[in-house]
Amino acid sequence: MRHALRYIGISILLAAAETPADCQTPDSMAIPLAAVTCIVRTFTDGDTLKLDCGGGPFAARLHCIDAPELDQQPWGERSRDNLRRITPATVRVVEVARDRYNRSVVRIFDPTTDTELSARQVRDGAAAVYTKYCHDQALLDLQSIAEAERIGIWGTPGSHQTPWIYRRFNGAH
Repeated sequence: MRHALRYIGISILLAAAETPADCQTPDSMAIPLAAVTCIVRTFTDGDTLKLDCGGGPFAARLHCIDAPELDQQPWGERSRDNLRRITPATVRVVEVARDRYNRSVVRIFDPTTDTELSARQVRDGAAAVYTKYCHDQALLDLQSIAEAERIGIWGTPGSHQTPWIYRRFNGAH
């Protein structure tokens, strides 16, 4: 099953999906037809978790977002705890790439609500859009709302709002 994720790619057809009113998912974020069902094993931080899609556990990084590092307290733990809270035990997954640490970069969906977890993390102020790798307007709009409402990481200025800069100056990955 793990190998099936590698071949799905980003050029797959998207399925129409209805979502609850409190978290509208644009068609660009709908669950793709070729998504694979996986079991969530553990949560590394606010943007990385271990999944098992039938071939054993593997590290998966959420597409388009960057969460505070765990040592950026209290933000890192809050982000990881939010991801743990919003993630069901079984999810739908599509791999879009592999990162330089050989983690699968994935889109993960809650199969009961069709909500993409990256969108929830951004909307909940638990992660920022990683604009170096992602220019998804729907996610940027969700981030703007979280910033305007001072939700989560946007409530207090600091490096937790830009984990990529924090890592550059603190040697973390």
